[in-house]
Amino acid sequence: ERVGLPGMNGSMPFLPPKEEGGPVTHRNITGVCDDPALVERFGKIAGDIKMKAKMDGILVNLQLVPDAVVCLVHPLNNTEDFPPGVFMDNTGALGHDLLTDPARKFIAEATVPSDKIVI
Repeated sequence: ERVGLPGMNGSMPFLPPKEEGGPVTHRNITGVCDDPALVERFGKIAGDIKMKAKMDGILVNLQLVPDAVVCLVHPLNNTEDFPPGVFMDNTGALGHDLLTDPARKFIAEATVPSDKIVI
């Protein structure tokens, strides 16, 4: 299984919009991005990158975004880069299809063809 670009045969389906009449921006990534071994491996790699970057408070998450769909985010809930009682909840990013979101489409179109890491 893979996420796939929008409209491709076998690509993951879209979820209903969060608000009635709102844009369709998220995909159902169940069964592709929630494999426990993948989640654990990505968490270890992303955590190591984040720690070694020494960019506390600047590099607040890392994302795995195949086919411009947010598949994994680390940390999912970031409490380490913020004062006590403040955190960044990244759960809403999961499944976000950047190519179908009008606010993100331009940058996604520029980076999808790239074979490089995009910051």
